[in-house]
Amino acid sequence: MSASTSSSAPAPAPASGSSTASDHPQRHMIRKFIQALREQGFLDDNFNNQMNLHENRNSLATFCGDAEPKLDRVEKLLARETVEFDTVSNLMESLKTKAAGVGGKRLSTACAEMQDLCTDNNAEPLQEAYRKVTWEYYVLRDCFHHILQAERAIQMSTEE
Repeated sequence: MSASTSSSAPAPAPASGSSTASDHPQRHMIRKFIQALREQGFLDDNFNNQMNLHENRNSLATFCGDAEPKLDRVEKLLARETVEFDTVSNLMESLKTKAAGVGGKRLSTACAEMQDLCTDNNAEPLQEAYRKVTWEYYVLRDCFHHILQAERAIQMSTEE
């Protein structure tokens, strides 16, 4: 996400003497970034429920903190000679549900696809499905990171 701003003078602060985060110039950039993510299918309307990001950053951090150990566990399960398909499916169900809860549409879909493959008891296609799940997770995680980083910058500039 670009941090470029217009060369025009900043908008005057509200009469109370403190700028609010909602009128910050970077707010528009964050909205455009989120809109692009939604148009590309990374985010859905559940992310709109998370839009008060400075208050909901904990749920996004919790999601990421919960997802990575699950992904590590799935990777180890897939590396075994005998795959525990039910365990992999349950981990994908959990990740799918949590991803949907934070608006991670493509990740949730990838988890559902991998979960469906578990019913076939065939480990071979699970490797490719797992690569897709991890790709979608890391893209989503990085998008959340950029959004939250921009939110923190806005919050810090309005507290000065």
